[in-house]
Amino acid sequence: MNIIAIACCVIAVLLAGAYVAKFVVEIFKFIYRLAPVIVPLFILALFLYTTGNLNFPEKEVRNADYIESIED
Repeated sequence: MNIIAIACCVIAVLLAGAYVAKFVVEIFKFIYRLAPVIVPLFILALFLYTTGNLNFPEKEVRNADYIESIED
């Protein structure tokens, strides 16, 4: 009886693995179709980030206020 249960579990795991593999393949196909758009945008964003032209606002650090609150 245990052999039948083990065989059923093995079959269930294999079927679940096949379903997950099929889903992963579909995700990669979707990414592959979008790659001609995503890759140039990523390269452009990386270039702008490294040259500092993205104009992200700098965070104001208030260490003195933080230290005073700790001392109190």
